[in-house]
Amino acid sequence: GEGGPEVAVLVPAARTAARTLTAEGTPLSRKALARQLRVNGHQLSNATASALVRVLRTETTPPTPDLPHREAA
Repeated sequence: GEGGPEVAVLVPAARTAARTLTAEGTPLSRKALARQLRVNGHQLSNATASALVRVLRTETTPPTPDLPHREAA
């Protein structure tokens, strides 16, 4: 399925990493997030990093009802 247990476990660390990136002025991307999490001592695959970026974007971007989301995926 989507993500799996390791994604859920890493979400809090990913939020912290994303805040660090924002503070540095680094845009959130899979590569940047994975690098920051590894700096913070976490092991993760690129697939996990991708899933985490999706989770973070969902949390930080309020849903816009007038835009179909499927297209952007």
